[in-house]
Amino acid sequence: LDYFVDASTGRVTNVSATLRFGPMTLEFATEYSSFQVIDGALVPLAEENYASGRHTATTRIETVELGVQDLGPFDGAR
Repeated sequence: LDYFVDASTGRVTNVSATLRFGPMTLEFATEYSSFQVIDGALVPLAEENYASGRHTATTRIETVELGVQDLGPFDGAR
């Protein structure tokens, strides 16, 4: 993974990765924006996602709960 940090704010604004399998190479990238401090944590409330240079998704986070112990069906400990 490559992390891009804004030198003036210290925020991670972009993350990219390259996946290679056989002769194929795919590049993935995420751009973070709309940062907000929530309970002392800086959280990006918007993401733009790309695969091989094509926009694939926009994510807008509406609710943030910090310190939640049970992650439901996504809980990796189960």
